[in-house]
Amino acid sequence: APAELLQAIAGRPRSPLMTTHIEFGVRMIIDLDACFFSPRLAGERQRLCQQVQPGERILVAFAGCGPEVLQILSHTEAVQIAAVELNSAAVRCLQRSLQIKEGQKICPVEVFEGDIRQVAKGFPPGHFHRILAPRPKNPGDGDLEQGDGGAEFLQSLLPLLAESGVCHWYDFAADWELPSCERTCKVLQAECSALGLNCNILRVAAANRRTIAERQYRVVADFQVSKNIHG
Repeated sequence: APAELLQAIAGRPRSPLMTTHIEFGVRMIIDLDACFFSPRLAGERQRLCQQVQPGERILVAFAGCGPEVLQILSHTEAVQIAAVELNSAAVRCLQRSLQIKEGQKICPVEVFEGDIRQVAKGFPPGHFHRILAPRPKNPGDGDLEQGDGGAEFLQSLLPLLAESGVCHWYDFAADWELPSCERTCKVLQAECSALGLNCNILRVAAANRRTIAERQYRVVADFQVSKNIHG
C-alpha cells in the first residue's frame, strides 16, 4: 500500500517510510512508500512452502520485497532461489532482508532487478522445478477480458520449467468465475499447448477470502507441465 494512503498516528514524519514485518518467524524489510505487500497472503505463502520438495530450484517472478522468497528460504530445503523484480525499491528491501540472514546455512539466492520478460532470457531452459508468479494486476485483467490474461509473461516463464515442473500462477477473477476459473485455465492451457507442453491443472482457488475490488478476487492456479509427445 503506498504511503500516501497511510496516516501516521505517532512519531516523526519520515520518508521513505520503512518498517519491519515478521511473518511465521521471518523478518522482512518493507518500504511502505514504494512496495506492495499484503499480510493477508501469509496463509497462501505458507501453503506454497508446504509444496516445495527438497532439492528444488525455484524462480520467483514479480518478487516484490520478497515475502515468498524469504519464506521459502526459511522453511524449505530448496537448493537455489532466483528472484526477479522490476521495482528497484522492492529489490533493495529484499536485499536488506537477505542481509539479516547472512551467516545462516541457507541456499543461495540471486536477486535480479528488471522485467521478467527480459531477465528470463538469461536462464537456461528447463532449469527450474517450480515457478511462483504472483503477478500484479494490470489494466484489463479480470473477467472483462480486455487484457491477454498474462499470456506474454507465460511465454517467457514456461520454457524455464523442467519436465514435470510446477507453476503457481496468479490471476484475477470475478466471484461468479469461482471456483473453476475457466478463463484463467484456458489461458494456461493455450500457452502451454503453443509451446508443445501438456498442462495439468492441479488446483485453482482464491488466494485468500478477501476481495481486491468489488466482487474481484486474486486467484492462484497450480499447474504442472510435461512435454506433449504427440505434438
